[in-house]
Amino acid sequence: MNIHHLQVLAAIAQQGSFSGAALTLEISQAAASRAIATLEEELGISLLKRGRFGAKLTPVGERVLSHSQGILDLREHIDYEVNLEKGLYGGDSELPPFAVPRLTCCPPRSPALVSGFPALRSPWLS
Repeated sequence: MNIHHLQVLAAIAQQGSFSGAALTLEISQAAASRAIATLEEELGISLLKRGRFGAKLTPVGERVLSHSQGILDLREHIDYEVNLEKGLYGGDSELPPFAVPRLTCCPPRSPALVSGFPALRSPWLS
């Protein structure tokens, strides 16, 4: 069992399907299926009910997911602390000028960029 397997399980539970989870995680549907098959084989129990209309957690799958959320949350906190130490959550951007209009390169205060890096400062993000 590894973090990736737990992330796939959580994504399937949230999306209700292997294909939806695969899109969310930016992996193939086959990779999502392999991750769950590996996890279920290791645990020796089925975590999902599969059907024509998607996938749903079994009762034990719900309990496993509940514990998995704690692990995934801790992993997120670890990533945050490490990236904070590396200076990835703030600072000044040193982007070189481009021969492309600014709006084509970076939309002003791009919501995706700002939410991912709220303390980023750059003349390109006016």
